[in-house]
Amino acid sequence: MPVPRLWRSRSNRVLFGVIGGLAEKLGWEARPLRILWGILGVLTLPIGALPVIVPYLTLWGITRARGVAAPQRPFRRSRSDQVVAGVLGGMADWLGIKPALVRIGYGALTIATFGLPGVVTYLVLWAKTPAADAAAAPPRVGRPRR
Repeated sequence: MPVPRLWRSRSNRVLFGVIGGLAEKLGWEARPLRILWGILGVLTLPIGALPVIVPYLTLWGITRARGVAAPQRPFRRSRSDQVVAGVLGGMADWLGIKPALVRIGYGALTIATFGLPGVVTYLVLWAKTPAADAAAAPPRVGRPRR
């Protein structure tokens, strides 16, 4: 079977693998492409981020998944990196990025949406997400605390 022109990545994915597939096709790193896609989404929030959402969903709809599936990591609240309940620390571990970036981004989006959706989402994640095992905690991303 010939290699498709575009595909969704099974191994390099955060949501549906669209950005990972584009990065694989172009021979780029996926993280900078995700950051650029996110910045474009934030910059186009006044028009509902449609210039980002519509192409993403279109690419998801017209492409097929390709590659070996990566092992799934469960989303858990962090016991080692928490400010309130460990939700954002666990999200940073799950995404593989620094916790400060998640906290700044989540805070900015919460402020941009006038607070209520962000606070409610945090409380729901706190209530519904199990805490990580203390013994099986993954290594921290970023600098250690002093």
